[in-house]
Amino acid sequence: MITAIQTTYNGTMFRSRLEARWAIFFDSIGLKWIYEMEGYELSNGQRYLPDFYFPELLCFGEVKPEGDIPKNEMSKIVELGKVYMIILLHGLPNSGGYKLFSPDPKDYEVYVGFHTDKMLDNLTGKIEHYWRFWWTFKDSNDMDNVYDRQVEIANKYQFTY
Repeated sequence: MITAIQTTYNGTMFRSRLEARWAIFFDSIGLKWIYEMEGYELSNGQRYLPDFYFPELLCFGEVKPEGDIPKNEMSKIVELGKVYMIILLHGLPNSGGYKLFSPDPKDYEVYVGFHTDKMLDNLTGKIEHYWRFWWTFKDSNDMDNVYDRQVEIANKYQFTY
């Protein structure tokens, strides 16, 4: 088993560099976050401490490395998703979509991502009520590269030991 490297970013000690990279990404798009806000005892008896809480979105985020997620870890995400919205942030930050787990059955197959205000205008008819789950940041003059820059900021950040 590989042990994650605890990493400090902006005064917060993260359990892994991957979590810290996500925090950098959230900061780069202006999304407010709270790290490990509160733990929960789930209805199945498991205890669970989600990685992030997003007060503006009223939902949690759980960071997991690339690859298969162990069953017991996945069951915690699914179980919390029966009560609160939680986004599974699988792997490094990228411009793809991420699975949302939600107590609302309409959200069962929702994937969330990020967009600019101009992109939202094009998506509104397609994403219906799911728009509230899309992270947003201010439009840029260089629309084609805005996502890549934000992802690159997070993924190329140099941590010190």
